[in-house]
Amino acid sequence: MRPSEDETWIEGAETSRRGEELGETLDDNSELSTLSRIGRYVLSARVGVGASGVVFSAWDPELERQVALKFIDVARGDSLGRQRVLREAQALARLEHPNVVAIHDVGEERGRLYLVMSLIKGMTLSKWLKAEPRSHAEILAVFVQAGRGLAAAHAAGLVHRDFKPGNVMIDEQGQALVVDFGLARASQGGGVTTPGTGVPRAIDRALEHSGTLDTSLTREGTLVGTPAFMALELFAGCPADARSDQFAFAVSLYRALYGERPYGGKSVPSIVVAMREGRLRPPPRWSPVRSVLVRALAVDATARWPDMDTVVALLLRDRGAQRRGVLLGLLGLSTVCALLAGGQWTEAPPVCTGAEAELAPVWNPERRAELEAAFEGVDSSWGAVTGAQVLAGLDDYARAWVAEHRGACEATRVRREQSEEVLDQRMRCLAHGRRELGVLVEVLGAGERERIERAVPGVAGLPDPAACGELDELARSELRPADPTLAAQIDRVAETLDRVQVLQRTGDYAAGLGLLEELRPELEGLSHAPTQASFVHAGGSLRAAVGDYEDAAAELERSFHLALGAELRPRAAAIARELAFVVGERQAQHALGHHWLRLAESLGASELDTTMARASLTYREGDYEAALVEYRRGIEAFESSGRTGPELAALYNGEGLCLLRLAHTDEARVPLGRAVAIMDEELGPGHPKVASTLINLASVEAQAGELERARDTYARVQVVLEREFGPTHPNLGVVFVNLSGILRRLGELDEAHALGERAVAIYTERFGAEHPKLSIALAVLSRVELERGALDAAETHAERALEIMAARHDPEHIKRARPTLGLARVHMAKGEHERALALLEQARVQIGDNPLVADIVCERERSLRRLGRPTGDAEDIRVSVELCEGQVDCGAFDHAELLLAQARSFEAGAGEGDPAALRERGRELLAEASGALADELRAALAESPEPPPG
Repeated sequence: MRPSEDETWIEGAETSRRGEELGETLDDNSELSTLSRIGRYVLSARVGVGASGVVFSAWDPELERQVALKFIDVARGDSLGRQRVLREAQALARLEHPNVVAIHDVGEERGRLYLVMSLIKGMTLSKWLKAEPRSHAEILAVFVQAGRGLAAAHAAGLVHRDFKPGNVMIDEQGQALVVDFGLARASQGGGVTTPGTGVPRAIDRALEHSGTLDTSLTREGTLVGTPAFMALELFAGCPADARSDQFAFAVSLYRALYGERPYGGKSVPSIVVAMREGRLRPPPRWSPVRSVLVRALAVDATARWPDMDTVVALLLRDRGAQRRGVLLGLLGLSTVCALLAGGQWTEAPPVCTGAEAELAPVWNPERRAELEAAFEGVDSSWGAVTGAQVLAGLDDYARAWVAEHRGACEATRVRREQSEEVLDQRMRCLAHGRRELGVLVEVLGAGERERIERAVPGVAGLPDPAACGELDELARSELRPADPTLAAQIDRVAETLDRVQVLQRTGDYAAGLGLLEELRPELEGLSHAPTQASFVHAGGSLRAAVGDYEDAAAELERSFHLALGAELRPRAAAIARELAFVVGERQAQHALGHHWLRLAESLGASELDTTMARASLTYREGDYEAALVEYRRGIEAFESSGRTGPELAALYNGEGLCLLRLAHTDEARVPLGRAVAIMDEELGPGHPKVASTLINLASVEAQAGELERARDTYARVQVVLEREFGPTHPNLGVVFVNLSGILRRLGELDEAHALGERAVAIYTERFGAEHPKLSIALAVLSRVELERGALDAAETHAERALEIMAARHDPEHIKRARPTLGLARVHMAKGEHERALALLEQARVQIGDNPLVADIVCERERSLRRLGRPTGDAEDIRVSVELCEGQVDCGAFDHAELLLAQARSFEAGAGEGDPAALRERGRELLAEASGALADELRAALAESPEPPPG
């Protein structure tokens, strides 16, 4: 049974008449139709035909997976064509790229060439575009992926020859894959035509053709492709190359964005005439990709962008795209194709050609190979993935830097749009990026594991070359004094600060702080506000990174005012956002954190950045419902921008953590799983950066009652964090707090006690004696002391935990509920039930609808039972029973306590239910429970027989 294209798509399944004829021939061939095995592959059924072959589904018994076999249409007698197809097929099979269909094998069976490729589930890009309205951001995100696949193929020496939305697949994960490379079309002959013979005749044949523009063609001798997407030189009979693929890509993107063809016409002759006359429909002026598309759609192939890597890099730049023209030197077509495609042209003078040479000392093939070796030398499960991401990121950065360098030069030397002074400013700005790139490559190339672990954020933090085109900001930040001595001093400081930036991003905080101290004398008497702001900002950021939050906040605030005084609004906005984190989250001054966020917004910080910061800060406040809304808003904005990476993983992690706090345990697994998947893809499985998400997954396991599994997950995270940060880093405090609770529930009290004390010590040292994190650690330690029987120690810790929260929050705030409950438990253990009951009533008000209500109600019912009083609120009991049976792991004992309380409630006439059934279920659960409290409840039941039926 043939699967629909919406479910499963095989490369080449776009039907053409040529493919249909080939398929009929193969089906009619009794030799093939009765042959169940091709090589090791077992044929199943014909599932598609394309312009260059027929596709069968098949089974690979060796690797136990479904595959697709595509038989390629090459004449048996065409030995040269067959060799070329085999060479290109083998090259494609060696090409491993996430945006190119995977080719697993290539071979020949009984005179027939075939490819073995992945079976892709999803839909073509053409169907995806029609399925529902798509935003421009969504469309660009998909085309960027497809462009990367096309660029990878070009780098491997392959040309697609028929790029269009029908030859791009969107799989079930939203990944775009370029498919149906024209291997057979490469062998059809008629490659290079000669002037005066084949070329004019090729154009004549094109103008005579009256077929549909969107139908693939493979015309004998010359025409290859789909007319609606073909460059003019292809109609002229010139060979397809990377630039004709680029033209087809631009036509596809243009049509997807604006709903029409860039060159008007409803037939082949009319579209050819439109191109020959240069009648391009300009993209809308508001479009940020206008200049990218106009150049990619140039009729003259030599006027297009140099390669698809450049096109992708420009599409990814989200600001200033309209005024950044980048002219890059190209290798031309043959003279005849240049004349036919674009008319007479004259080579531009060789100006602005030194960008590659300037960058070469810091990024070149040799240094790239050294860096690749450094990643290969990391003994880890994640080194290869991280290395691939970093190398690709550095390649992209280098291309963007070269493009910006040339654009800056040409704006002055070619287009005369800016002065030499502005060019100098832009070049100094670019010099920062070049230096940071060089330092990053140097640091990573040393092969130190700690630096390599942080390589991805190190690349992401490189200064955006596009920012060097923001002339207003640039004029202020790159302002130089007339005194050449002072100017040279500023340049020396800038070089050191560039190195400090890289050291910070790669985690060498001590070295960064040491460089700043060495630099401090240079800053004395230097009245250059941008440099002073950069110096103080670097110090504040580094101190925040090592946990010195008080000094960090002071330095960041000083740098904020310096930046604002120098009218450096984007830098001031970034510092304000950083202060929101340091002050609002790390110092738990939430209101002040929101103040800094509002300042960041007023200074132009992006909505996405402030949404992410607000979500995290709101979560730290304990307003999980509001934080969940913010996290989901951030995820939507991030995904609509077409971006992915660790920041998106952090948003999913936050969403999962909110759901976990709200006891939506099963629902929380989904975003947390997505976060881990993104981090694994970006950094590699087992990378230390995945630790925070694994902590949250362990919390889900614990809440689901999977205590042994949760303990093992926490233990693995502990090993990673201690190796990464040392034994006293604040991140370990989270692990010790949570793992202590798990071990307590498993009865391993001595180890739980030791970890609780370590958490208290870490938080006291790093945050001081009044921080909410310390309150949490003290509450956990109190619970362990309680179960060890050390009641005085338990009371001391519980009281201190409550004091810390009480100093920060109103009496009815949710943050006071947990320490209030902890202190109530201590008084219950001491037999002070009236005092315990009063505290439990306070905790019930504080907790609101949070799932912790089940714990509080359970303890409250236990106190009432011990005091010989009636049960409490029947609705509270009902909700708590539902939580225990559904989303919250209460444990057998607490669950039994609540069921028996509900039975007493029904017996007292509060609600309708079956008290006998509840008692029976409660007794069953109680039989599974152990410990003094369980023994106490069993004794109480024995002394208080059940009421007679009726």
